[in-house]
Amino acid sequence: MTKTLCLLALLLCLVAIESAAMVNGFINQAQAEVQPLEPGKPVERKAVGGESHTFRIKLTTGEYLRIAAEQRGIDISLTLTAPDGQQVVALNLIRPGGIESLSAAAKSDGDYRLAVRVAGSASSGGGYLLRQETRAPSAEDLKRIAAQALVLRAKQLIRQGPGSASQVIEASEQALAIWRELNDQQMISSSLIEIGGAHFLLARHDKASEYARQAVSVARAAGDRGGEEYALFLIANIASSLNQYEQAIQNAEQALHIAREIKDRYYESFFLSQIGFTNYTLGRYQKAAEYYEQALRMAREDRDRRSEGVSLVRLGMVYMGLSQSEKAIEVIDPAVEIFRTLKDRQSEGMALSNLGAAHSYLSHGV
Repeated sequence: MTKTLCLLALLLCLVAIESAAMVNGFINQAQAEVQPLEPGKPVERKAVGGESHTFRIKLTTGEYLRIAAEQRGIDISLTLTAPDGQQVVALNLIRPGGIESLSAAAKSDGDYRLAVRVAGSASSGGGYLLRQETRAPSAEDLKRIAAQALVLRAKQLIRQGPGSASQVIEASEQALAIWRELNDQQMISSSLIEIGGAHFLLARHDKASEYARQAVSVARAAGDRGGEEYALFLIANIASSLNQYEQAIQNAEQALHIAREIKDRYYESFFLSQIGFTNYTLGRYQKAAEYYEQALRMAREDRDRRSEGVSLVRLGMVYMGLSQSEKAIEVIDPAVEIFRTLKDRQSEGMALSNLGAAHSYLSHGV
């Protein structure tokens, strides 16, 4: 049961990070006037985490729309809304550095709204290049809409837990077949990762590794650094679950290098913590401290109080491993205050438990 829960937590992380872009985009929105978006007129914008930009697109009934957003150092989500205010489609499928793409067919005439929302904190920034195509839908266009719907269905299913993993595989395999017909290498890689992740959830490690490694090859050949990063992340988690810690560190280090290259700060911080934890598991406490300290520095730069608290607690665990109980107390104490300020009772309880352990170690001369 414990192993199944761990697998679920790791796979849900793949989805949760994507979903975070959708949620965080509503925070501190920097709404400017609604800007028109027209075919053949790309729009280039600078943006920081938390911003949201809105564009107006005029469509006629039955017209096909494709939006392509080149992400430059930021992770964005796209939401298309119909003239009546109903959401048509919302997605965030591709990592920073890749091209987020949205396809839809207009069900009525009028002005549609496209919201571009930026994940992360206001201290992280970059930009994007937005392109729009409109035309009468071709057979390929309809296939693209169908594949997109299958991908979104798989994303929704995976949140329901292990019981839906087989359905995730089925939907993703169908999408994969269409992406291959369309020769969309970025989405081929993304679907391979989704299938591999679902097999991982079912503890089918060989199958999961097979799909993840295919995804790495496809992403590398296509120059899709974000896709390669994502696939390496999955491989590292598979290796870790099999207690193949050296392999886990090796793949996570490669993913960390890519995250820094494409300025994917969320995953950079995540990989630092992941590598730190693996070194901690191996008893390499000094090495673990080095990674946790980097993650802590990033959290403070991004003014991410929750991540700061988590990093402080993890550093405290490392110091206990190094028999430095006083230092452990020194770093865990402020973590308790952070979680208390955030009214995060569960994390506060975790920090207090670790603080109690550190005091116990100290009283026994450890």
